[in-house]
Amino acid sequence: MYLVRFDLFELMGHWLEKPIEEIFTLLLKKISASELKSFLEEAAQGDHSLQQSFIIRFLDSANIPSSEKYSLLIRSIIRLAKEDSEKFQQELSRYLSKGKQFIEARDYLDAFYLLTSLISEYKQLSIHRKDFASEPLIKTFSLLSSISKSDAGFELKEMVFDFLLNKVKSSAEVFSAFEREIWIQTLIDTVSEENQFIRILDLIVEFIGENRSQYGESKDEMEKEQLLTMKLQLLELLNRHEDIHRLLESNKDIKTFRLKLIEEFIQQQQWEEAKELIKEGRRNELKKGSINLTSEWDEMLLKIAQQENDMKSIRNLALQLFLESDYDFKYYQLLKQHYDPSRWKLNIDRIVTSIRKEKSFSTKGIHAVAKIFIEDEEWDKLLSLLDKNASLDFIEQYADHLKEKFPEQLLEIYRKAIRRYAEKYMGPESYRVVVNALKKMQSLPKSKEIVQSLAIELKVTYRQRRAMVEELNKVML
Repeated sequence: MYLVRFDLFELMGHWLEKPIEEIFTLLLKKISASELKSFLEEAAQGDHSLQQSFIIRFLDSANIPSSEKYSLLIRSIIRLAKEDSEKFQQELSRYLSKGKQFIEARDYLDAFYLLTSLISEYKQLSIHRKDFASEPLIKTFSLLSSISKSDAGFELKEMVFDFLLNKVKSSAEVFSAFEREIWIQTLIDTVSEENQFIRILDLIVEFIGENRSQYGESKDEMEKEQLLTMKLQLLELLNRHEDIHRLLESNKDIKTFRLKLIEEFIQQQQWEEAKELIKEGRRNELKKGSINLTSEWDEMLLKIAQQENDMKSIRNLALQLFLESDYDFKYYQLLKQHYDPSRWKLNIDRIVTSIRKEKSFSTKGIHAVAKIFIEDEEWDKLLSLLDKNASLDFIEQYADHLKEKFPEQLLEIYRKAIRRYAEKYMGPESYRVVVNALKKMQSLPKSKEIVQSLAIELKVTYRQRRAMVEELNKVML
């Protein structure tokens, strides 16, 4: 012991300026294995983090069965969650990567024991970390699913399925709705025999029962929909058509189920049954006070009306959907197709009036009206619309349709719009907009005198805006 103290003295004398890390390394070389062991035992007694780090570091290489080894390792990692959050995340990520590497190396058994240990201890983890994210658990389920899809032996795949079905259930009570959905979906993905589907179906039925109160009502509506949707998926995989129909009929209050039922009736050309379900679905949404009632109900009714060649319904629904869809012109074209061309012109004013009566009538509505006039070549009406809405932006979008037919009127509309714009907006960018509009006016016939007069008027009216006058001087008159 004296020699060690002497060496340490010599060390400090010669290496006083060295970093502490180097001194630590040199000391490790000086002390014996028994001294180091004694120190670790003493230090670890009051330091749980050191205990967990030691176990994680050395247990992996210990010669003990994988089924025990990985369970102990995961427990040690989970205990870190409370004491060293950063290290916990690092170790958890490292062992998830290790599970993936095992699978890539076709070491499926070690991967199985590692991944199942993590899921088995999830309940304890959720106690330690209330804020624990779902991502590691979901990755674990995904890796287990990949074992079932690999060339692993049949017995191991059976072990994966049985673990997911039976052992995970004890942890499922702490799963979020999303985590439980991923778990059951993983179960479905690992199925290799029909009887396994039935076992999962029994599990879902059990959960549905647990979600019912003593009065037969659902405790949680979202959970009910989630479980019934998974039940429907299983029945579809089993091709149990009668059971599927009964499930849809008894749960048509769920919108996705109602839609599937409607689709079934449409395929069977049971138009009246489909229409009744659609109208009832629409009424239900209205009762619930839906602010934005979806248009899909009307779209389905339109689809049926087309199948039945119900002219009146097609016209009414096409117009309604045109107005509800922010003026999607596919509905306008459909409406037009279902009128005799000789009678169509009479309907244009009716449609424009309907647009103007809309509560949300604004810029979109004005543009829709302009497009209708272009579509049906109502050039006088388009000119009148531009005159009433004489903004430069609006005029420039539609002027090309009118410049050959109404050049003189268009010049006047331009003049009015430029005056308004110049009065309202200032700044270099705005002055360039005015100049560009004047140049567009110059492309119209007999525009020279009008453009010259307007440019002079603007220079006089806004002579204090020097930047504007400079821009106007660039116009070649």
